[in-house]
Parts: sequence; C-alpha cells; structure tokens
Amino acid sequence: MTVLRWRPDWIYASDPFSSIPTLLLSYWPTFKIIYHEHDSPVEENQAGLFRLVFAARKRLARRADICILPNHNRAAVFARELSNGHTACVWNCPNKEEAAWPKALESDRAVWLLYHGSIVPARLPLSVLHALSKLPEQVKLRVVGYETIGHHGYVQQLRDTARELGLSERIEFLGSLPTRKELLEVCRKSDIGMAFMPSGGEDINMKNMTGASNKPFDYLACGLALLVSDLPDWRKFFIEPGYGLACDMENSESIAGAVRWYLDNPLEMRRMGEWGRQRILSEWNYEKQFSPILERMSE
Repeated sequence: MTVLRWRPDWIYASDPFSSIPTLLLSYWPTFKIIYHEHDSPVEENQAGLFRLVFAARKRLARRADICILPNHNRAAVFARELSNGHTACVWNCPNKEEAAWPKALESDRAVWLLYHGSIVPARLPLSVLHALSKLPEQVKLRVVGYETIGHHGYVQQLRDTARELGLSERIEFLGSLPTRKELLEVCRKSDIGMAFMPSGGEDINMKNMTGASNKPFDYLACGLALLVSDLPDWRKFFIEPGYGLACDMENSESIAGAVRWYLDNPLEMRRMGEWGRQRILSEWNYEKQFSPILERMSE
C-alpha cells in the first residue's frame, strides 16, 4: 500500500524473497523495476514457499527493467537462463569517500593481519593460527565478524587453538562492530587483509566471488595489502595488478611464507596497499560501478 501511495518511478528489490510482491507490482503500468540479486539461491529440493519464491524470481527476472548481479560470470548465467537481456554487473565496492585517506604509518613494530566477515572454517581456517605460530611475535591477528548458525562455537574453537599455540596475546577478537565507519577504522589500523575462498564446490555464489566479495575492496580502500586464496580468478583480479599475494589457505607454511615476504619487504607491502587504494578511487568504487545503472534510469 505504501508503494501505491507514493507512486515511485522505480522499485528496487534486492532479495529473492522480495520477488513475489515485486512481481505483482511489476504489472502496474507506471512502475519500473530493478532486481538486484546479491546471493543467488539454490533451487534443488525446494518446496512450499521456496518453490513459489523461485517461480516468482524467474518471472520477475524477465519482467524487470534492469537485473543486477555482483559478478560477471553469475550475471552471464543469469542473463542466459533467466532474464530478458537487461542484466548488468555491479561489484560490491566501497564509496570513494571511504578510500579518501592514505594509510597512516604506525609507530609500533606490530604487523597486523585482519579478517572481517562471517567467522567460519571456510573463510578463517585454523591454518591461519598455525601460520601465526611460525611467525615472529610482531605479527598479530585481528578478527572482526560473527558466527553463523551452522558454525556456532567456532570462535571458541579458535580461542582454544590460539591458547594451545601460545598465541592468545597476539589475537584480537573484536566481534561484530556496530557501524561500517568503525569497521573501516579498524581496517586502517591493520596492515594485511585476508580474503580466503576455498576451491571446489558447486555453489554458484562461492565459485564466483570476485567482485561479489566486499572484503578485498574494503581492505584496499584502507590501504592494506592483500592475502588471498591462490585461485585463478582471484590471482587475475587482485594479484596480477600488484595489490597483494596469494597462498594456499589450507597450508600454514604457505600462509606464513607470504607473510614473511611482507615482513622482508615492508615498503612493497605499503606500496601494494596504496596502489589498491588508488584503484578504488579511480575505478573500483560504487559511484563508478553504479553509474551505468543511473544513466539507464535517467533515460
């Protein structure tokens, strides 16, 4: 009723569960529809309400004026299988303002690794702690984020492992921060941002996370060098341009070896982070990513 009372020119839907009401509104002659799918649902063995959601999503994809996905491969699949051809890719980038400040040089000798996001074994494996145990005491770890329903108790497992390895004083668990501003402040106090993605699996979202994952973009916006999974798309996206290093996330020595390189090459580490920050300012920012959509909306 609110939509009908306001009569907007555009309606923005950003979740498959919004497909049913948005599909109904798409039949109103004056409304234009943007459907933005951040995470693509898996259709196998769904029933009841989920079956209705999938049916509405498919129909809405064909009726929407613009469909947006955060990864080029996923956008291509979506366009081929579902949409009427009006499909665009918009990466989950920071705003330009969030990359406006160069990283300050810290006075202490600590080198801080940073992880932010859902705290699960597939993103923050125990191998990170074992790698930390192989590195000098100046290397420390900050963890910002939350446990998921499927991995309740994993933070405690990380704490227990850290204690067993004698690392408790070198790790900060900051929990979920209230605001994005506070998250970015923590990023700016760190040095190396970790964004790991396991290989294999059939989930289309997990197989196509470059562009969709905001972690590396957030890190670069704050001038951090990257440490990412050694996967072809991640290498092409972040490593070949010179914004960080890749490693085997399951191998503690591989992780430790990459961090050792940073310790031996601190100026290169800073340079990588600054190059990445400049890329955020020039291209990998939400203003530029979303500008083709705004142009289309203005036609």
